[in-house]
Amino acid sequence: MSPGHQVTESGRSREHAGTRMNESPLFCERCGAELEPGKAEFYVVRVEAFADPTPPSISAEDLQRDIAAAIERLLASMRDLSKQEAMDRSIGR
Repeated sequence: MSPGHQVTESGRSREHAGTRMNESPLFCERCGAELEPGKAEFYVVRVEAFADPTPPSISAEDLQRDIAAAIERLLASMRDLSKQEAMDRSIGR
């Protein structure tokens, strides 16, 4: 079994993180391999993300713009992109 498996915590509960509360098996999210706790075959990674709580600043000029036309231009520019190309453009690659 190769290292670096990705696991979700469907077989665990929040109150008892790190301990198995039921006997449902864990599977790698990438390859589907069954994983056995205690054999150092996988990692559990938790990521927390928080949005900026401050509202965006909007000027009077922003309110005068034709938002519908801007959205149409954006959609037209993306019409022939693959999902991956659209994703790459959305995160500034």
